[in-house]
Parts: sequence; C-alpha cells; structure tokens
Amino acid sequence: MALSLAGVARAGCYAEFAGSTLVGCSTSDGVVRLWKAEGESHVPMGQFEVANNTKLRKVVWHRGVDHLGRSMVGTLEVSGRAALWVFLGGGSAGWREVVVFRERGATDLESGPPTVPAFAVSAADGVVEIHEQVSHRVEDWDLTATLKCPGAATAVSWDPAGSGLAAGSESGDVLLWRRPNFAWTLDDTRTLGLHIYDVAWAPGGARDDGVPLVAVATPKGIALSGWRGVVAWIDDSPGSRRLFWNNAGSLLAATDEINHVSRVWKRNFQDKWVLLRVYKSLTTTTSDAGASS
Repeated sequence: MALSLAGVARAGCYAEFAGSTLVGCSTSDGVVRLWKAEGESHVPMGQFEVANNTKLRKVVWHRGVDHLGRSMVGTLEVSGRAALWVFLGGGSAGWREVVVFRERGATDLESGPPTVPAFAVSAADGVVEIHEQVSHRVEDWDLTATLKCPGAATAVSWDPAGSGLAAGSESGDVLLWRRPNFAWTLDDTRTLGLHIYDVAWAPGGARDDGVPLVAVATPKGIALSGWRGVVAWIDDSPGSRRLFWNNAGSLLAATDEINHVSRVWKRNFQDKWVLLRVYKSLTTTTSDAGASS
C-alpha cells in the first residue's frame, strides 16, 4: 500500500496493486507501466503506450478471473475515452486494445470484484454503464445496464461483494444501487450538496449506524456515509481527489493530485479517524496522532 500511495503522490500519477503486481500511469503521457514485487522492492516488468499524444487519467486491473490467465487492464484517458487492454504475450508489444467502452465522456472506470467480470463506467452525460464479459473471448463484452444519475456522473465504485454500486453525481448526490437478482434497482440516495470527486465503497461495510458504507471526496473534506447517513467527516483532507481502502476497511487513503500528497487515516478504538501517515513524492512522514492509534 505504501508504494502505491507514494507513487500516486507524484504529479498526475495513478497506481493500483493486483496481488504482487503494480500498474500505474501518468497524466503526462499515454504510457501504462507495470512493476513486479521482488522481496521488499518492485522492479519494472514492462510498459505499453496507449497512443501518441494521449494522456491517461486512470488505469485499473480487470479483477475478474480469466480462464486462460490473461492479464487485462482498463484505461481511462483524459479525453474521456475508456477502453480495455489484454496481454497476449510477447513482451511489451503483446498488449492489445480489444474493447472500447466509451469513445468520449467517461469520468471514471472501475473493475468489478473477482466474482463479477464487469467494468462500471461513469459518464458526463449522467449515466453509469455496466459492461460485462459474456464469453471466454476477451473481446466479448456487452453493455448490460445503464443507470441514470441526476446530473453528470463523476465517480463510481463497486460493492466488494459485487452486488452493489455507488456513484457520485455533479448534483451533489451519492446514489447506491443493488442487484439482488438480475436487475439493478436504486436502493438509496445521499444528498451532500457538494461536488463529488470520488466515491469508494468500504470493504466490510454493513447496515450498522457506525460503520461507513461509502467514503466520498468533496471540497469540504471526506464524508464517511453509513447506512442511515453521514457517520463522520474527515476535515484534515485538503484537496483529496482519489480514495482507497485497505482490504480490511480499517485504513482509508486519499490522494491530493494538486499538491502531490497522499494521506492515510486509521479508525481508532474510539471510532475516530486519525491521520496516520502523509506521503509526499517518495518521502514518508508519520503524524503524532497516527503513531498513537
């Protein structure tokens, strides 16, 4: 987690782990870079270029299980183009774009959990699209659902179980959908009245008044929304744009892409969220509050 956050803290960089492999991109170019864990460090294991003169906003691993063991990466360009790439072998030249989810207007892209071979794409035209893999062929994806938002959809996040979605809207609403059977239904709407930069569904989030279901990045700070509303605000989070939970849901990280800083908070025994660490570029500092939690 520390390595990915340190990398994200650098100017315009986005990174994500998948097991022992780290994938990242920079908004300064259209290159996707990959690293492999070796002991305590990570070593480069390749890269591929999306296109000349293209800038990337985000890359995300396809977390679903591919029956042939192929690696797949979703890319979101600054222009709003969202696509899927697959590694067919043969080094860096073996990466191929196989699906274009949207040519323009995409604002966020998220892979479903391992049990759900799907991507969710939020878009500026006020929708969240669900694209699902329908066969073992890497290019076989269908648009299976289009969910409506009041205003432009700014961010999207999967429930870790794959049965729910959270999306942020330009109107200041956070919308939660569930799929109890085969159809998506709007389950709840949380109105914050603030621009929403990102949403992140908490691992282990439950119908408990004190347990966050969704973290929401806003200009005011990070709202931790529980089943019956906001359970906490994290105010010491200036400029937070991207949110990340650890697998246990006990740590929350946020990146400030303007000042190139990442912060990590921990929930202590008093149910208070305290600042644990600050990453700036590749330098790490620890706060006093974090040291005692």
